[in-house]
Amino acid sequence: MLLDEPLGLIVERLRRRGTDDASVEVKACTNKLSADVWETVSAFANTAGGLIILGLNEAEGFVPSANFAIDRVRDQFVSGIGDGGSAAVVAHAPRYELDRGEVDGLQVLLVRIFELELKAKPCYIGARGVQNGSYKRVDDKDIKMSPAELYELQSALLPSDADGTVVSEATVEDLDPDVVRSIIANRRLQTPRVLRGADTLEKQLVRLNITTKDGAVKLAGLLSAGI
Repeated sequence: MLLDEPLGLIVERLRRRGTDDASVEVKACTNKLSADVWETVSAFANTAGGLIILGLNEAEGFVPSANFAIDRVRDQFVSGIGDGGSAAVVAHAPRYELDRGEVDGLQVLLVRIFELELKAKPCYIGARGVQNGSYKRVDDKDIKMSPAELYELQSALLPSDADGTVVSEATVEDLDPDVVRSIIANRRLQTPRVLRGADTLEKQLVRLNITTKDGAVKLAGLLSAGI
């Protein structure tokens, strides 16, 4: 379903606020598609999705744009997002839906942008590159994503062996005995063969990735059983 609530209620809310909000962005787009619409497409795709209303003028109180060229603007959006054989303005273009709506008796174009799956993020403006062309939605603003946020997105699904690193300052005395016993008991119940042949506590800690064979405490062990 393209709209979560009636269009009239959405426009009424925006008029009361006097501004867009976290899930709705309007663009006047009288004769052509606004260039900054792609920042909003990126922001909605990278955050929680949202609705873009084209042909509505925020500066004049959220009234329909005079002589709105809805067919031309529609074709420019479809072309820019990469449908119809055209090169996309944005990389990792999100799924979207289009429809026509009516405000004060005049037509507007409704574009629902869906959030991308984590593995497909970030959506970004291709000409600017991922570092300068990736946006997120914060209230009514499209904010450029920071390098740290981009790194987090791009590495979220990458396997990491960080839990196997040794914490040099830690010793087995930093492990909670009750928690260790609970972990061992649960693993015996869940997967008995994991501890088969590990007849001492030291061997069990090694087998469960809590310590190394030399007795050094791993990050995984400290996080799961540390005092």
